[in-house]
Amino acid sequence: VITFGGRPNTLQLGIRGISENDPTQLAAERPIAVYVDGAYIARGNGMDTEVFDIERMEILRGPQGTLFGRNAEGGALNITTRKPKGEFGFKQELEASDLDEYKSRTIIDTPEWNGLAASLGYLHRQANGWIDNPGGTRDFNWQNKNAYRLALEYKVNDVVVDYAYDYSNLDYMQNLNVLLHKPAASLNPVPAGPGRLERSFGGTLAPVQNTENDGHNLGVEWNINDSLTFKSITAYRNLKDNNVSTGTGAQVFVPGTAAGLPASQGLSDSNGFARLRQNQMSQEFQLIGEVDRLDWQVGVLYFHEDGSVISASRFGWLYTGCTPGIYRATCGTPTP
Repeated sequence: VITFGGRPNTLQLGIRGISENDPTQLAAERPIAVYVDGAYIARGNGMDTEVFDIERMEILRGPQGTLFGRNAEGGALNITTRKPKGEFGFKQELEASDLDEYKSRTIIDTPEWNGLAASLGYLHRQANGWIDNPGGTRDFNWQNKNAYRLALEYKVNDVVVDYAYDYSNLDYMQNLNVLLHKPAASLNPVPAGPGRLERSFGGTLAPVQNTENDGHNLGVEWNINDSLTFKSITAYRNLKDNNVSTGTGAQVFVPGTAAGLPASQGLSDSNGFARLRQNQMSQEFQLIGEVDRLDWQVGVLYFHEDGSVISASRFGWLYTGCTPGIYRATCGTPTP
C-alpha cells in the first residue's frame, strides 16, 4: 500500500504483483476490490480510513470473485468497523511529532436506549510540511484534515440494523519536484545524494489542493432461523477531488545545444489541473445458510457509478536569456 502520485489522500494497492496503475482513473476498473462494511469502494481518492474505528482488516489474495464478486482478480481488502458498544465509552488519542505535525482522534460511545446505540468519531490532523517555501504560500507537503463519523446500531428481536455516515475534508500542498542543473551540456539525470542541498525553495506554486468525500452505509441482518440469515447492504458515496500540480516550480538551464535545444535556454517540466467528481450507489442482498455439513451463500449486487473529470496539462516550456543555477535558472519570457 502506497500513496499515489504524491497525494496523501489516495491509496494505491497491490497484492502478489497485481496493482492498479492509476487509482484515480474513472475509465479503468480496479484489480483490487476494496470493501468497507460490505460496501464496494470504487475509487482510491480519499480512501484513507483514519476516522474509522476499525475492528479488523482482511487482505485476501485473489482471485476473490466468488465471495466479493466485483473487480477482485488480484484480491480484496475487506475493512470491518467496530459497532457501537451499547455502553458509555470515551477514547482520546493525541499524537505530535517534529515539523509541527499534530493529530487528535476522539471516539465517544453512548449507552444503549431501547435497542439503539451510537458512536461518534472525530479526527483532526495537520502538518506544516518539511520544505520551507519563502514565497508566501504553504510549505511543501502541508496538510490539514478534518473528518468525522457517526455509527448507529438498532437491535429488535432477530433483526440488527447498522447505519454509518462518514465525512472527510483534506487540504494539502504538493510535493517538491525540481529538476536540478547538471554542469555538463546534457539532460542526463542527476545522481541521488545522501542529503539535500537546501531546506527551502521559493517559486510560483499551484494553489492548495482539496479532497472532500462522504458516504452512507445501511446494513440489515435478519436471522430467520438458526440455519438461515438474510443480509441487505445499501451504500452511497460522493467524491470531489481538485488536484493542481506544478511539475518543477523552476527552470533548468541548458548551456549547450543538447537534445536539439538552442544554447542558453531554460527548460521547465509540466504542470496540470484535474477536477474530479464521482458518486456511486450500491445495493446487495445475501442469503446465507447451512445444511448438515454444507455451508452455502447466494447473493445479488447492483452497482451504479457516475463520474466526470476535467483535466488540463502543460508541457515543455522554453525560456530565453537564462542564467544557470543549482535549483533553478533565472530566465526571461517563457515560450510554449
